[in-house]
Amino acid sequence: MAGIGFELKRILKEGSLISIIKVYSFSTILSAGPWLASILAISIVGYISQDFSNTAATKFQISVTYLFAFSLIFSSLFQLPLVRYVADRIYEKDNARIIPNLGGALILIMGGGMLFMLPLAGYIFREETVIFMILFISSFVTLCGIWLGNLLLTGLRMYRTIMSLYAISYGLMIALALLLRKFGMEGLLASFFCGSVLLFCGIISILYINYPTDRLIEFDFLSKGKFFYSLCAIGLLYNIGIWADKFIFWFHPLTGYEVVGKLRASTIYDLPIFLAYLLMTPGIAMFFYRYETDFMSKYALTGVAINQGGTFSDIEKYKQQMVDVIRTAIMDVLIIQGIINVLIFVSCPAMFSALNIPQLYIPLLRIDMIGAQLQLCFMLTFSMLLCLDRRREALIATACFVLSNFAFTLGSIILGPYYYGYGFAVSALLSCAVGAVFLRQNTDMLEYKTFMLRPR
Repeated sequence: MAGIGFELKRILKEGSLISIIKVYSFSTILSAGPWLASILAISIVGYISQDFSNTAATKFQISVTYLFAFSLIFSSLFQLPLVRYVADRIYEKDNARIIPNLGGALILIMGGGMLFMLPLAGYIFREETVIFMILFISSFVTLCGIWLGNLLLTGLRMYRTIMSLYAISYGLMIALALLLRKFGMEGLLASFFCGSVLLFCGIISILYINYPTDRLIEFDFLSKGKFFYSLCAIGLLYNIGIWADKFIFWFHPLTGYEVVGKLRASTIYDLPIFLAYLLMTPGIAMFFYRYETDFMSKYALTGVAINQGGTFSDIEKYKQQMVDVIRTAIMDVLIIQGIINVLIFVSCPAMFSALNIPQLYIPLLRIDMIGAQLQLCFMLTFSMLLCLDRRREALIATACFVLSNFAFTLGSIILGPYYYGYGFAVSALLSCAVGAVFLRQNTDMLEYKTFMLRPR
């Protein structure tokens, strides 16, 4: 996201309380704005449809949750390789190849998504209407395209335009839900599909305007030496890891139940983990700010010193500054999110009473919030490993995240309700520790791995 760090630093130089508020508000919007907008819109649609049918509203929200999960996991096969390809072309000032290769990636991921989801939807929704299945498959394919396009969109310094696009798209979804809610689940899903199509078309239009080209489709990103299969595996494992504990709770007979077709939900787990991720927003904003300003600037200085013949003492100096920033970033995320967690721990009994939420959820919410905080730290170390191009270490860390989340979550269910959520938290702690160890090793040996292991 080139240029964002400079913009945030410029605002912070104003030296006032308002400037600090603006910086963190800006960071929140850029890092979590689309996610928060989608959650708000889907919640509003579910709320306004309850007058007609609580069942339809619940089925709609569960269907959209699975659409997000399936599309994020499936599209993750191309997400990181495409980002790497685009970054390399920008570095080479060959921007004309970006849009054609995005088009090629969209053809593969959306066409493959159609072939993947057709038999799966036929199996899952055997008892649902054909219209519902068509809308589900179409929404899945559209979301796969949105995730790929959005990766490139975040690199443009058009923040107001991007947020306006999301607001208009989800506004359309809410308006159509009001008109179509009388048609039940199909009407609600149709409103979601239309809003997603508008968002996808808007993203692609903005990209085509900002990356002009005379070609439409290319598959150059699949060329030997330009496509990184390790990044495919890393992206896939990371997204599976994020959803692993949810799938275990959904499909375990002790904690899950069927909602629509063969899609399941978990009454005991879904609300606490949803709130835990929602309350993670301040930590995400801090992570975004530290990563885009402090870390990337020191990383860039180190890269310039290495590539442009800087002295060894300069390289060591910049590297040490980068290491100091990494430590500061992790500590800041832990402190900021820790403060939020403590405040919520103390106030959640009163909050739950005011919102008429059962108090039984409180212990699970607390452990899920700790797990979400640790997952955020893992995301920080994981991102920095990818920045240093340590794909092998990132792959091991994400594999650890997936396997431990599956195993520990299943173990927590076997142990009983008092241990629910601990599997996710312990998995996040273990993965964060593994990522931190790898990051420490690779920053300590940065000079050696840069010069002694460089291909000749």
